[in-house]
Amino acid sequence: MYRFLILDTSGDTLSVGAGVFCPEKGEARIVAHVVMGPQVDHSRDLPLVVERVMGCAGWSWTNLDVVGVVLGPGSFTGLRIGLAYAKGIACARGIRLVGLPTFAGLWGAVLRLEGSESPVSLVRTPVVLCIPAHRRAYYALCVSGPPSMEFFFAEACWRSIQILSISALNRLPFPQYGVHSMVVNRADVAIRWCVLTARDFLLAMAYGIERSLWLPTDAQPWYVYPYSPAVPSFLLSA
Repeated sequence: MYRFLILDTSGDTLSVGAGVFCPEKGEARIVAHVVMGPQVDHSRDLPLVVERVMGCAGWSWTNLDVVGVVLGPGSFTGLRIGLAYAKGIACARGIRLVGLPTFAGLWGAVLRLEGSESPVSLVRTPVVLCIPAHRRAYYALCVSGPPSMEFFFAEACWRSIQILSISALNRLPFPQYGVHSMVVNRADVAIRWCVLTARDFLLAMAYGIERSLWLPTDAQPWYVYPYSPAVPSFLLSA
């Protein structure tokens, strides 16, 4: 059994969770988690929140086996803070690191919002997952039907990520503030606003541990290059 921490500093919120994963049974669960935001100082608050979550779980640092850290896309500063802190824990305790794609967590939020691991409403139509990139732009990934977790860790997934301006999505009612992530299903014009939590990365964390996707000590945050102005065609249809 693996005891792990999940650290998400990719956006305006801060989320930390403690959980356990049993590879033999294929079962993973969160035992304690905290979400702070949207006004949060990651460099100041992250160590305090981690201590709080560890206390709620009843763990000491000697109980920890793996640290999962969100690598992006997301806030440039936030991602660096999260990764630096995770590296510090891993080096100090001699434990493993797993890198988690932000979109894997957003898909986990979709499953949470739908209340099912196979949301029927998302199977037959494309869905766009969006993460704020600031300056009135969003990182966007278009998926068709429930993807496998392997998809989010694949290089092809990162090549599919686009940077879209709000003007390119002017058919949708984007709010100005307080939104971490969103999901758009154009077929039924469903817009789901959500704040990512450590629970949403549970499937990705289990996938990374099960397949030993350990991060090297010189790992860096993942950023999206080059800029792509393309817009999924179904978003522009009347």
